[in-house]
Amino acid sequence: MFASLEGPIKTWTLERYTPHPVAAMDQPVKLSSFWQQSWKAAVVWCRQAQNPGEPHQRRAAQKLGATWHELDAGHYPMLTAPEETARLIMQG
Repeated sequence: MFASLEGPIKTWTLERYTPHPVAAMDQPVKLSSFWQQSWKAAVVWCRQAQNPGEPHQRRAAQKLGATWHELDAGHYPMLTAPEETARLIMQG
């Protein structure tokens, strides 16, 4: 997950990393109305990240009616492509 990070940024990240809560894996939340809600959404697919895969991300974007973005970034784009990620955030 952090293979693309180097030096100080990798050290900084690993010091702050925490695993996902166990309950989210053992007792997933059922979001009965999530996909029916109307909102302005964007989906960012990071080409260097193994997960989530492009097909999953495209399905989510399609279901949400979201704008599609691709970044040449790892799983954590704010760490591997901060300028591009910030630009997407600022675009809204």
